[in-house]
Amino acid sequence: MLVATLMVLALAALAGCALIPYGGWPLVAIGVSSLLAAYAYTGGPFPLAYHGLGEVCTLVFYGFVAVIGTYIVQARWPAPPAAWMAGSGCGLLATNILLINNIRDMAEDTRAGKRTLVVRIGRKAAQRLYGFNLIFALLMPLLFFAIGSSAFVLLPLLLAPYGHLLYKSLGAAPEGDGRVFNKLLGFSAQLLALWAAFFALGIAF
Repeated sequence: MLVATLMVLALAALAGCALIPYGGWPLVAIGVSSLLAAYAYTGGPFPLAYHGLGEVCTLVFYGFVAVIGTYIVQARWPAPPAAWMAGSGCGLLATNILLINNIRDMAEDTRAGKRTLVVRIGRKAAQRLYGFNLIFALLMPLLFFAIGSSAFVLLPLLLAPYGHLLYKSLGAAPEGDGRVFNKLLGFSAQLLALWAAFFALGIAF
């Protein structure tokens, strides 16, 4: 696992280096911080995932860093507020994937001394956080519409019934039923992919 991880990180670093001429020094900062975060997530003297900071890392790197980094490569630095808004939606939906994973593993993590956010706040609070993330991400396109985007940008709102179904299913999932939680993991990832596709189409139109 360690060898595979190092190989993937090396390939990612090489790919990132090829983009530096387009994005400049901000991409260097993003690359270095991402490599350090990948190590610190479960390694080092203060593994972030073991101290309830996994969701924060997911929001930052799968949301803000991913979206704003993409913007910088294609446009310029600094990124406008709209890029940060879009990054927040992606990041919160990605965080929901980790929340389901940690709810599923809550008992095992507790026994192992892994103090994830879910272990710290409990399942009910984690489910409410999942719902908050869903609502914010689905309603965030309204901010784009409010500042002058066309109605096409509201396409992600079509996913509201799907999001509501996932939230209800999470609340009804039996404790320790890995198969159910694994399905919810896949569905939550699917929701993120659909949200991003709908939002991108809305912006393009």
